[in-house]
Amino acid sequence: WDDYKVILNEVGKKFGYSNTPGYQTDRGRIYIQYGAPDRVERMNNEKDALPHEIWFYYHSGTKNNVKFLFFQPGLLSNEVILLQSNVPEELINPYWKTLLFSNPNDGDLKLKHKVFEFFN
Repeated sequence: WDDYKVILNEVGKKFGYSNTPGYQTDRGRIYIQYGAPDRVERMNNEKDALPHEIWFYYHSGTKNNVKFLFFQPGLLSNEVILLQSNVPEELINPYWKTLLFSNPNDGDLKLKHKVFEFFN
C-alpha cells in the first residue's frame, strides 16, 4: 500500500488540475497502469494542431513498442485526454486526426507534423 500511495501522490502532483485528482486523468491512469514512460515527445506549438504529447514504452509487460497519444482539447484548460494508442485494450480512435488538427484534410499533414512518425 505504501508504494501505491507514493505513486498516487506523484500522479497527483504531475497530472492533477482544478478539482480533478491526478488518478482520475487519462495520463494519471496510464501512468499508474504502465508506469513512467520511457520517453515523452511534446508538441506544444505545431502549426494547425492542438498541443499534444506521445508517451513511449519500449517494454511494458508482454507488449513492446507501446505508444499513447494525448492532446489538450482546449487552450483554456489543463485537461489532457488520451486520443489514440496502439494497444488493442486501450483507445484506438480512427478519428484522431480530425480532433487533433484544425484542417484534417490537408494533404501535407504527414509532412508538417511529427506525430505521423509514430501514428499513421
